[in-house]
Amino acid sequence: MPQRIIYLVDTENVGSSWKILLEKKTKNDKIYLFYTENSPHISYADMLEIVQYPNAFEAIPCCTGKNALDFQLASYLGFLVKSAPKTQYCIFSKDTGYDALVSFWSEKGYSVQRLDAVSFEQQKKEETKSKAQTTSLTTMDDQDAKIVRDILARNHEELLDIHNELVQTFGMKKGSVMYKQLKPEIKLAAQQDKQNEVCH
Repeated sequence: MPQRIIYLVDTENVGSSWKILLEKKTKNDKIYLFYTENSPHISYADMLEIVQYPNAFEAIPCCTGKNALDFQLASYLGFLVKSAPKTQYCIFSKDTGYDALVSFWSEKGYSVQRLDAVSFEQQKKEETKSKAQTTSLTTMDDQDAKIVRDILARNHEELLDIHNELVQTFGMKKGSVMYKQLKPEIKLAAQQDKQNEVCH
């Protein structure tokens, strides 16, 4: 099961750009919107998009004043971290002042980060790219899969030999990536071969 994510949104800083979180949010995730009378107004277009997710977020009114929302958000984060330590937390803001808060909790072993709309979109692209590059014997093309299976059949006892032959066959970059991503399958195949030898 994917790790639960709680988003804490500084609406004074990001306005309604936080709406991009709604598409990625799973049913286990939570969005807390911290707002004051100084938070920017939401356009009708954004509102029409947001109201499609009525149970996806909780709005938290905050007192106004210099950095008042920031302190209230930081305090609430501390409360959440201690009550649910295994959850992943994301402060959604362009304000780099939160980075000290992120470092504080990260150094104590908690999963806390800060993102804004730009870095969030970049992270999403990288995740998509990473998923697309994932290799397994069932996802690679037939010709490559046949070559890899032949390599595994010849070198099932030594992982280093398999790595070296993959690199010689596919080149350093592609071969190393293939080996890293196929390693669980390679180990499983080796274990099955050993079990078969014992049975016979």
